[in-house]
Amino acid sequence: MSATFQSVKPGFILSTQRVGSAPFVHLTFTVRRGSECEGAAELGYLNLLGTMISRGCGKLDRGAFANDCDSRGANVQVYPSRDFFTLEVWVLPEDLEWALETMENMLWQPLWDPVEVDIAVEEQLSQLHARKDEKRSVIWDVCRQRFFRPEHHYSRNLLGDDASLDAAGMEALEAFRTRFLHQAEAVLCVTGGFDEERLARALKSRFQSTSFAPFSPNGRASCYQTIADRVCEIPFPVNQAEVLVALPAMARQAEDYRLGLFCNEVFGGAFLSRLTRAVRMREGMAYSAESRIRSGLDGGTLWIGLQTDVDRLPQALRVVRACMDELAEEGLPESEFNHFQEFVTHSMPFDYDGISDLTSRRLEQVLFNEPWSLEDRLQHFRDTVSRDKTNALCREMLKPGEALVCILGEGMKREWGEAFFEPPTSSFVSSPLEWIPEPEGNGGSGEPTLIHTHREGQLYKLSNGIPVLCLPRLELASISLQVWTVTGAMDEGKGHTGLSHLLEHLMFRGTPNVPDGQFDAILAQRGGLNNAFTTEDFTVYLDQVTLGGLESALNLEADRFSRLDISEELFSTELSVVLEERSMRIDCNPLGKAYETLQYLAFGDQHPYGHPVIGWREDLEACRLEDMRRHYRYASSPERLLLVIAGGCPSAEAVSLAERAFGRLGGESKPVWPVRAPDDIPRLEPASETMRDRSGYSYLLLCYRFPRAGHPDYEACELLSRVLGEGDSCRLYEVFVRERKRVQEVWMNLEPQSRDHPLVHFGVATAEELDDNLADEIKRYLDEVPDQLKQEELDKASRVWFSEDAFSRDDLEDWALEIAGRVVLMDWDEVWGQRERMNAVTLDDLRRVARCYLSSQGAVHVVLHGES
Repeated sequence: MSATFQSVKPGFILSTQRVGSAPFVHLTFTVRRGSECEGAAELGYLNLLGTMISRGCGKLDRGAFANDCDSRGANVQVYPSRDFFTLEVWVLPEDLEWALETMENMLWQPLWDPVEVDIAVEEQLSQLHARKDEKRSVIWDVCRQRFFRPEHHYSRNLLGDDASLDAAGMEALEAFRTRFLHQAEAVLCVTGGFDEERLARALKSRFQSTSFAPFSPNGRASCYQTIADRVCEIPFPVNQAEVLVALPAMARQAEDYRLGLFCNEVFGGAFLSRLTRAVRMREGMAYSAESRIRSGLDGGTLWIGLQTDVDRLPQALRVVRACMDELAEEGLPESEFNHFQEFVTHSMPFDYDGISDLTSRRLEQVLFNEPWSLEDRLQHFRDTVSRDKTNALCREMLKPGEALVCILGEGMKREWGEAFFEPPTSSFVSSPLEWIPEPEGNGGSGEPTLIHTHREGQLYKLSNGIPVLCLPRLELASISLQVWTVTGAMDEGKGHTGLSHLLEHLMFRGTPNVPDGQFDAILAQRGGLNNAFTTEDFTVYLDQVTLGGLESALNLEADRFSRLDISEELFSTELSVVLEERSMRIDCNPLGKAYETLQYLAFGDQHPYGHPVIGWREDLEACRLEDMRRHYRYASSPERLLLVIAGGCPSAEAVSLAERAFGRLGGESKPVWPVRAPDDIPRLEPASETMRDRSGYSYLLLCYRFPRAGHPDYEACELLSRVLGEGDSCRLYEVFVRERKRVQEVWMNLEPQSRDHPLVHFGVATAEELDDNLADEIKRYLDEVPDQLKQEELDKASRVWFSEDAFSRDDLEDWALEIAGRVVLMDWDEVWGQRERMNAVTLDDLRRVARCYLSSQGAVHVVLHGES
């Protein structure tokens, strides 16, 4: 790995880092300017500029530009923000010169088509209006307006306002772009598997005629306003209360910024933080509670967020206040400081795993003069973070008198928010933080057996038959441990829907060896992170650790898969949480309800895919503890398990640790996978439904039945779905957005990791009233599409797939999930043969599967008409 850092010219810095093993190149061009450049009549122009430069450049209009990017498999993104403007490109190494030329053209020769400008303005207006129906957007917007000075750009929504957008036009936007980029400070970062000589040659002809300003890391102006009224009630039609508390914090370039992040971990940012422990001590006090620091060049903010029941709101705010007072007044004990210091140092390697992580670290070095390498950053942390400094900064940050409290919900009362400013009635808030003993393994002492091997991974069998997939990436410091159970929503009987998802929640609530709350705590002691998710087909438990924490994580997983202790009280509590989650995700979410309706229309009661993963409300309300215990025994049985260990651990060491932890779990078992579904795919019965609900957009959701991964037609169907519904150059976008102007957005979703044949979803959205005939129009178009498909469309979709396959290696966890999903569904040789199968798809294959699976006689759709 080689890295360079140089000033190309005053104000323009080039940072390169070559990673020979990377099969792609990641480029970012960051301008050190943001929305402060907008005039009073230009609000939202920066976001508009980002939209326009992402849609065309030079002589390429929107369609030609999208086609040019997709034909190379390039991923191009633009990120406008309040302090920076970043253009990001992911490409294969052979397209490095194209990427540099394209980045320069996007910034200095963007697409200025008056029609496209009008379209972008209308889309941004729609997004702006839609925010008024999104509770999180509403509370954030109001809080910013009240916390920052009205004239400061931090107080504004990046989408702008109606007046500025209504007046926006091509000439005004070009004038803004010219002023915005004139003598800007900029950083170009190039990271990945590039040839250094090729890069040097390419850069000789790029960015040469542009003038940049000398680089300065200083901030600009104070952003805070004097707040006279520190409580803001926001009426909004939701059942729960949303709370946002804002406090001033340090600017991003401040010397104590990293110390501030550490203070936030202690207060409310980490699982073992004061706020989290205080909330967990008071069961049901809040559904979520966390804090985070968001810092810009002009200042920062400590945001404290809560979601709770309306009747618990005052007490929840008192708990937050008491946590602040306790930490500010009493300080952090030595033992607790040592714990959090260990947590941060153990978790810091996670910031160096991917190519995009390395790019971010280089940017931080250039923009904020921070240490770049992991070793230097660890040393800087040890040198600058002490207990005395932490306590001093906590006293400075945690001042209730400087807080703004925003509360949102139905029937909010001012006195509820004022509870935050009442002196605490109790000095005891959080439980003491102590090092928790770690569980031991089940004592497996047998010898694992190697079953299959490949240059990228090996499949072993433990002495009790549990398979272990090892995917070593020894250049990485982190490890992704995954425990798959081949159990999902499709394994629940009628009347028992939602059991798998509810069990996922309960798996974190304790065993006789590891009481409630200590699973996360033990993992956090070593800097580890964890998560889980449930689908129709699988439940997967995820742990991110370093090598020193792998044994502990394996023992924790083996413990909860063999000794889960579900009491009536914990069951009742977690069931209430899931019911509330259902309210948020589906019952109070119009698009969530529409997708639930679509799934049921497609499958009904005849197939378990017809019911939602979270379960029907009536089934959840009728669920009993014995139902859950029965489902736990089923889901945790060894024959349903797959262990995955990916990242910085040799396979032999990984499987040895797995044997010691899981080797005596249950008796001898034989996996229930690879899972095979019949090759015959029943066609859906045509069905439709129309809904009306509060939403800033109207939607049409359309689905067909497609084959799952492992089916002979799968690869052709995946490429077909991309040709039709993915990206700005896909057919549905070209026809229904660009040509016929019927909708504003198009998307596609296909879940290949399914045990039975899934649905492919096509979605469209518009801020206007949706035409009742649109569904039939799209279905007729798809009926006619087989004979219209072209070789260049297949080539482009293939190129995108191969590029994404290369890019996917940048995220260890996602890459391991993809490989593990194939292992569960396919034979070993098929797992590693997907690139060859994709490459073998022909135009005749594409046309054949289009005729087979896209008949309007097998289509189901739902229309959601949005009402503000």
